[in-house]
Amino acid sequence: MTGQMERRRWQAASVVAVIVTMAFLLPLAAAAQGVDIGGGVKGRYVHDLQSGEPYALLSTLNLDLETDIGPMDIYLNPQVSWDLERGEAEIVLDEGYVDLYFATFDLRAGKQKVTWGKADGLVVTNLINPLDFTQYPAVEFEDKFRAVEALKVNYYLGNDVVELAWMPKFEPAQMDTQLLEQQIAQQLPNPVLNLAEKEIGFSLANSELAVKYSSLGSRYDYELVAGYLWDDQPTAHVRFAGDQQVVTPRHHRFLLAGGSLSTTVGPIVVRGEGAYLQGKVFGTSDFARHPDGTVKKNQAHLLLAGDYPVGRSLLSLQVLESVILSHEAGMKDERFAETATFLISRRFLRDTLTTELMFLYDSAQDYLTAQPRITYDYSDNVNFKFGADYALTGGRQSDVVFAQMDYLF
Repeated sequence: MTGQMERRRWQAASVVAVIVTMAFLLPLAAAAQGVDIGGGVKGRYVHDLQSGEPYALLSTLNLDLETDIGPMDIYLNPQVSWDLERGEAEIVLDEGYVDLYFATFDLRAGKQKVTWGKADGLVVTNLINPLDFTQYPAVEFEDKFRAVEALKVNYYLGNDVVELAWMPKFEPAQMDTQLLEQQIAQQLPNPVLNLAEKEIGFSLANSELAVKYSSLGSRYDYELVAGYLWDDQPTAHVRFAGDQQVVTPRHHRFLLAGGSLSTTVGPIVVRGEGAYLQGKVFGTSDFARHPDGTVKKNQAHLLLAGDYPVGRSLLSLQVLESVILSHEAGMKDERFAETATFLISRRFLRDTLTTELMFLYDSAQDYLTAQPRITYDYSDNVNFKFGADYALTGGRQSDVVFAQMDYLF
């Protein structure tokens, strides 16, 4: 055991040395080639409060590479990560795309993240990029989303913009297969998981399309969105084979129509967002009416939010109501579901120190969590983040505390 721990220490020291060396040498090499480079090195330690053991010890080198070739701007965001606790390395291209600029429109092609809507930390119309449920805790909101291959066009009409996004290849939500199996086992006795039909083939017929019209005014701004998308989370189809239940997760399409609005009422910023999903597929235990354990319904989401600044403090409340129309007995999702967040934040020491405390309530999962955060900007290049995710009631994941240091260049 001592020898294994010693090898891990040497591995950790070696990887950290390589990452730090790359962080200092790559900017010099890139500058010589006419490439603008930015990014940083991140070290994160996560401790599991329930087991009393380390949950993750992660080092990440994140690079932002930008250059132009004639009329094209090229952006690449490679990431090199090493989980010192699990001894696992990963190299990914988080984003990588080409921008072309014209008189009345812009074009972006490649792996990218598209942010729509007014919700902060909640998903209503922001459905282009699938969620990543393996990122825990999500220190930054953008950590929850995966980039997708897309062709995006922005067409400008004065202060208004028409944004068209075409995704030729469907990307599902990143899920923990073991957690998925546990959830299925809680709902069905003796299940067998079949993942053969979970993948969506790459073809023009399977591509996704979405459009947004946005307008920015002096008193308010709004967005109107529509799309034909895949549900990034699959629905479990059930087939009985003797005393076993074969569970086959499948993704389904739905139509999206919605929009968002923000304005000010005195010192309060008021935000609203809504979405109507037509043809969404849900699970049901009424096998007499639905032999495969699924039923197709329409669903509506409505979010209302307000942000109230008080000196150096900010109070923010968001309430999201979800309704399944024509709800039936036996459906695994309730007809009504509420999600709410309440945030209290304050800045200190000439805005270098920020404290946050957010409460998240989810009636569908029946949990209430507290998420305190402290951020300290030591300098323009170095900052520290401390926080926790703690379930006051319910909760499916472990309670954790974390510490993170970022070196930016």
